[in-house]
Amino acid sequence: MKPSETLQARCIATVADLNQRQGWDLSLETQQEYKVDLLRCLPEDVDDDKLRSIVVIYHEDHELVHALQNCSHIDNNLAWIEWMNKAAAFLQHAGLFWSRDVAVDADDLAQMALADLIGSINSFRYESHFSTWAYRVIVRSAQRHIRHLNAQKRNGITVSYEQLSETANDVESHPDILVENALFVAFMVEVLKAEANNGERLARIFQLWFDDKMSPEEIAKHMHLSASRVRSLLKYARSLLIRHAAIRDWYGDDRMLEYGDPGMEY
Repeated sequence: MKPSETLQARCIATVADLNQRQGWDLSLETQQEYKVDLLRCLPEDVDDDKLRSIVVIYHEDHELVHALQNCSHIDNNLAWIEWMNKAAAFLQHAGLFWSRDVAVDADDLAQMALADLIGSINSFRYESHFSTWAYRVIVRSAQRHIRHLNAQKRNGITVSYEQLSETANDVESHPDILVENALFVAFMVEVLKAEANNGERLARIFQLWFDDKMSPEEIAKHMHLSASRVRSLLKYARSLLIRHAAIRDWYGDDRMLEYGDPGMEY
């Protein structure tokens, strides 16, 4: 369906406003190109804040996305090689070399994740940064492969996603939960790196709290910060993470507090 004139006007006005405010220095012709491309992604009822967010992300990521989407693009092959390497590094960072049930080959997982990325790339709508969306696809691809391998190992007895979520503390019964949790910790780290200012440091602080169970005081000593600053950064990290549907679906809205509220005194 053709976008309404109202949406078209809002889109070009937002592009023009951000171009001026952010100093993008886009020509009028380029602004029109932005509008045409963005209208393929925008729902009619998009609110102003979401529209601005999508335009900003489009400005930052569209060159990479276009290279990945267009097989005739001069950088297409190079872009996909880069993302193959990123997928492999991401899975290795999550520690996915094996689980107690069955061997898990990180290269196999990376190849399957790349195939899923290629199959999904045209559905990307700039609602988050491309890297965040791509790592989410990688997580889901790896989850499917790991469940399939573990189901085969258990002689055809499958464990559903819902069952895994409900039995998240029953590691003895479902050791593949360890692997899936490692995937999501790695995913959250990549979200923070992509979405936050000084994302590398914030991701490290969050990982120490969430994954290593360190208190704000312990993290403060490790990172040479004050404990109050660590608490503020952890709150900021959680506020970024709980906006993502994949993380809310996995942990639930309350599970981000599982290891204690970082704003509370320990």
